[in-house]
Amino acid sequence: MLGSLLLQACKMRGITLAKACELANIKYSTLHSQISNLRPIPFDTIDKFCAALNLPIRLFSQAKLSITIQPISSRSALPNLTSAQVSEIAGLSNEIGTDDVLDWLLIHDNRLVDHEWLLDRVDLFHPVRPRDTALRPHKIGTESLATKFFRLSNNTDYNSAMRDFEGEALGEIINAHIEAATKRYVVSEQSIDQLIGGTRISGTYRRLIAPVTDLNNQKFTLVFSKLTQFTRR
Repeated sequence: MLGSLLLQACKMRGITLAKACELANIKYSTLHSQISNLRPIPFDTIDKFCAALNLPIRLFSQAKLSITIQPISSRSALPNLTSAQVSEIAGLSNEIGTDDVLDWLLIHDNRLVDHEWLLDRVDLFHPVRPRDTALRPHKIGTESLATKFFRLSNNTDYNSAMRDFEGEALGEIINAHIEAATKRYVVSEQSIDQLIGGTRISGTYRRLIAPVTDLNNQKFTLVFSKLTQFTRR
């Protein structure tokens, strides 16, 4: 998780990890190896990193991924973060974006490790089998977009909601899972306009689908969606 935080901080500062290491007088190859191989990152490294990028070290004391920081200006020193800004960052850290999930996938090579911060925001499905006519949910996230869209409370509710989908729309979802199984991930812009449980639901969202493997080498399909526009009629 610390590795993900470091990468996110670099991204929001508008610099590369290599440049951050140069500013912090940290050996880039060592830190890069620690992040890539999920090895512990020493406190001294985090301390130097925070000093160089002018970040409060307590941002790294909890497993939070979304950090909003002003980019580095080429004409001025790094700005200090006020107490109010730090509080705002802490609040925003609960918001997870598509890039956060992509960073996690790349760092962990699509394996379900170090993912507690993410688990409630995604849906996990069993891989689609030949002749499947419906998805088989393993775990629907309590805070996922599907749960909010369709007011779900469990996997059974998900199956019930999917039965209201028109054949063409459901076929597209199944085919998207099949396609993603052959790639590292697939990100696409999607729209929905369906009558679900007697309510017309319309909106647009960004969808990330990726094949993942747990520590027991069991395969799943992970879905993360981020709302871009929503209208409930």
